[in-house]
Amino acid sequence: MRVSISRSSRQALSRSTTIVNRKEAEEARVQCRELHQTSVKRGKYTKRSLELGVVRTLISFLSVWKSQAQQARCGG
Repeated sequence: MRVSISRSSRQALSRSTTIVNRKEAEEARVQCRELHQTSVKRGKYTKRSLELGVVRTLISFLSVWKSQAQQARCGG
């Protein structure tokens, strides 16, 4: 059985999905910034230390993983 959806409904659904994805992406970026700030404060790293580079890499992997999980959940 196939249900037809009007073009305007499909466009509205697409726009709302895009807005939700943007909000979730911004939330992930904010969380990454907070993790980075906390790590710098507690770790007392120097400006170009190896540990700080590792933390930044892990945080970037976290944000990529989270965005991929959200896309998979949304079916995109």
